[in-house]
Amino acid sequence: MKKLGVTAALTVMLSSQMMMSAHADTLFKDIQNSGMKTQIEALAKAGAISGYSDGTFHPKENVTRLQFAKMLSLAMNYHLDAGAAKNFKDVPTAYKPYVGALLDEGVTAGVTATTYNSNAYITRQDMATMFVRAMGLEDYAMLFDFDSKFKDYNVIAGRSQAQVAFLENIGFLSGSNGKFNPGGPSTREAVAKFIYQMKFEENKFMERALNLFAQNFYYDVVKVDLINSDEIQLYYKDGTSEMWDVSFMLEDIASTSTYDSFAALDGSDWVTFNSSDKKEIAGFIVEYWDSAYSYFNYYGKGDYDQVASQVIQKLNTFYSTSANRNTDVITAAEKVGIQNGIIKEITTSSISKASKAKISAASVHMEKPMHQASIRRPK
Repeated sequence: MKKLGVTAALTVMLSSQMMMSAHADTLFKDIQNSGMKTQIEALAKAGAISGYSDGTFHPKENVTRLQFAKMLSLAMNYHLDAGAAKNFKDVPTAYKPYVGALLDEGVTAGVTATTYNSNAYITRQDMATMFVRAMGLEDYAMLFDFDSKFKDYNVIAGRSQAQVAFLENIGFLSGSNGKFNPGGPSTREAVAKFIYQMKFEENKFMERALNLFAQNFYYDVVKVDLINSDEIQLYYKDGTSEMWDVSFMLEDIASTSTYDSFAALDGSDWVTFNSSDKKEIAGFIVEYWDSAYSYFNYYGKGDYDQVASQVIQKLNTFYSTSANRNTDVITAAEKVGIQNGIIKEITTSSISKASKAKISAASVHMEKPMHQASIRRPK
């Protein structure tokens, strides 16, 4: 055998070492050409995803609902709860903790009480809905019902349209050739991209969401900076700014939108409501009057239920006159509230700038306003 010269031997040795080093730097041997290589490796190092025993990841392989549940629950560090998924007969024991974790967080649901449709591929529209729920912003996506530029938006299932449009508007997801392909499956590398965004870029997308909400709800807010997970800085057209709690702004938007949505009801509606409906509406109105983001000073005597009963009685009397039937419920409630010393409209500068700058929620879509009536003001 011909011996290599010293230079040739060194060249071969160094080349071999470089090849070994390059392989060692890659967690999976089949992701070198994946556009999501960085995201896949970051998630793998964080323990959120894993590959196959042969050292591959299968980036182009489609993801099942079970696999997605495991990836998302691990990435979000949810508490694993096998018991929550015990009724799903098609969920293997090994996956019950992950599916149960998503159930506990309100992120997912089964197709029936006993079926999760485990081995079906996770569709792009269902994945989008789960991400919005994981962000805790589904109510707001449905509230604002943002426009979408996807050419196939009309074929997205109604249960997912608002969620997809919301994620599109904050740049969380994009389509291909102008289409979203809502019913199509998602590959492992595509899912890795989105889960990476949820885990490592949460603040960026939350800040975009809060800007979207604020600029569509307050007419003179021009920018929102997310200071930390709890606080934001609101900037106004006049150059001033104000510090708010994130939870306060979100509750203001939800509660004020619900409150204003009752303006769509008038006396003709009120007289058809049963006592339970009236109690729920009046109870929410009274509680809103006493909130930190209403336009009123509250002077109600007794608990909210007692004051609500008084409002109901006065509204019943007010609407007993047919000439008053065209008056909307909010206008009528505020009228009887002021007349009976329950509230007084704030006319000082004590109310925040943003609260003065609210756009009427009549221009905002609220699909199920009554479902928001349980929201409580911050303590």
